[in-house]
Amino acid sequence: MSQAPFHDTIEEVILESVRNMIYFDNSATTKPYPEALETYMQVASKILGNPSSLHRLGDQATRILDASRQQIADLIGKKSDEIFFTSGGTEGDNWLIKGCL
Repeated sequence: MSQAPFHDTIEEVILESVRNMIYFDNSATTKPYPEALETYMQVASKILGNPSSLHRLGDQATRILDASRQQIADLIGKKSDEIFFTSGGTEGDNWLIKGCL
């Protein structure tokens, strides 16, 4: 039985995992747009708080989240209280089902 190849760097692991791959499961995960990654990196490297926390860093994260929610609402012509962020697909599906009941 042969062993899996040993990788020295994360770059090698990534290259090995995507070589000759055809990916059909975009409902599970989708490659983000470069602009989205750039914005995420800018925010994630400066805003360290959890918006659920009750301290200054949490408040700062809440303000960023609220501003993002408003920006999305303005972009699609909705009110900010109509924009929900979820932790993933299952939570989003549950919100959809509960909203239909």
